[in-house]
Amino acid sequence: MKAFHELASVANKYMEDGKSRDVLEKTLSLYTEISGVFGLFSKVKDEKIPENVKNLADEREIARKSGDWKKSDDLRNKIKQLGYIVEDSKDGQKIKKAQ
Repeated sequence: MKAFHELASVANKYMEDGKSRDVLEKTLSLYTEISGVFGLFSKVKDEKIPENVKNLADEREIARKSGDWKKSDDLRNKIKQLGYIVEDSKDGQKIKKAQ
């Protein structure tokens, strides 16, 4: 984190001295690149899950509760084909966009 602070200090100095706005753009690009590598400052997107995917996930949850593991797996695969991933947790299912 110290590196981020130092980078910001240098960029601010350049901006105060009337240097090019290009410095700010390059600094932002560098911040984005570094934070992406370390998984810092990632935004949690409030993605809207399509209704058909939600319905399949609900159906899958019912299959799991009734012990129909084959149906549960088949539904998970259908959801995956639609570009989403279902993760099971102690708090229930989590649906997210596949990457």
